[in-house]
Amino acid sequence: HELAHAMLAGYGSFPFDISWSTGLTEGAAVAIEDSYDGLRSADELSARSLQMKLANGVAGVMQPSGFLSSAPSLSYVLSGSFTNYLLDRYGAEKFLRVYKERNFDAIYSEPLTKLESDWKEKLAGMQTPMDHYDSLRILYYFKRTSILREPCLRRIGKMIKRADEAFLEKKYALADSLYAIVERESGRIKAIRGRVLCQLHLGKPDAALVILDTTSSANETSNLAALHILRGDVMVLAKGEIAKATSEWNEAMRLELGDGYFTAAFMRLSFFGETEDVAGVQKILKDLYGVEEAKDKYKLVFAIEPALAQPSVSFYKARLYLYVSYIERTGKLSAAYRIWKEGEKAIYDYYSSLGNRIEPAPEELLFDRLMAHKYSQYSEAFGAWDHSSRSTTLPP
Repeated sequence: HELAHAMLAGYGSFPFDISWSTGLTEGAAVAIEDSYDGLRSADELSARSLQMKLANGVAGVMQPSGFLSSAPSLSYVLSGSFTNYLLDRYGAEKFLRVYKERNFDAIYSEPLTKLESDWKEKLAGMQTPMDHYDSLRILYYFKRTSILREPCLRRIGKMIKRADEAFLEKKYALADSLYAIVERESGRIKAIRGRVLCQLHLGKPDAALVILDTTSSANETSNLAALHILRGDVMVLAKGEIAKATSEWNEAMRLELGDGYFTAAFMRLSFFGETEDVAGVQKILKDLYGVEEAKDKYKLVFAIEPALAQPSVSFYKARLYLYVSYIERTGKLSAAYRIWKEGEKAIYDYYSSLGNRIEPAPEELLFDRLMAHKYSQYSEAFGAWDHSSRSTTLPP
């Protein structure tokens, strides 16, 4: 916050003078954010990357050309964490000076290697024993190829553009063949998803499932969460197997690879996973993937009922989240904010009226935290929500 205020105040000639150190510019940007991926801080991710020996420090990243020498995501996190350390210990004024002059020794009266050593010592306390998901999470973010060693990005970009154009023209067989080339050369999840969508639009969900089960990129850490979600969805579309799909969605949720993947998996597991209305879930998935559009999103979502007479709170939260997501897609953010707040209050009022003691699971608590953070930003834009209001847009 101190750095953000100093930037806005235009300390010295900043921000009009551009630093030639990418580590300083991107480190400042990451430091201003509350978290790196919506779930974890740059400090936590940096500590883990050092612990797994995917990085040995930050000094190289802070050099003018060092930022691009390793995986970009790793460089961002390390520089952001190091910037946080400099700000916390020495304040914004000195950082803005080093941002402009790039002379660590003169401004901090310490060489960069000593500053790096102190930063690593601070992070050492966060290096606790790791489980399977901790390891996969760090590999997902950081075990990637440097930009300088990627396949020809221009060629890949052109191929994806041609595939996307063919898809929009409904030339699904051609689009699939182009996406297949991109997948083979780069393993990109966009290409795999494109192939799956082509098969779904061709009315071949079984073929989509075969692609997911045979792709050489299936076990790459960078694709894990997306592929688990996609495989679960296709299982339902191809075979109506919600029970099997829940294991895929659960795996994606437990990986916690960013707020987008987490909330997508949480919605599916808590909403689709708690109903026996296979046809209704298939309709929603076809709508989400653009195979068959449903005009009435309200009816589409709220036609789904829970299998249990006393469903979990998560079922109602996940159903509400999906409906509000549809509203947000139309650009009606103020309406989405109001409906979320009304619906959330109605859910808790209902369970309180039953005399039930609500004890959320860890996954639900994380979902609640993400939603609270998201809608706190909405409240800043649209004003505080009136807690006495009652929903006129949601079913009881």
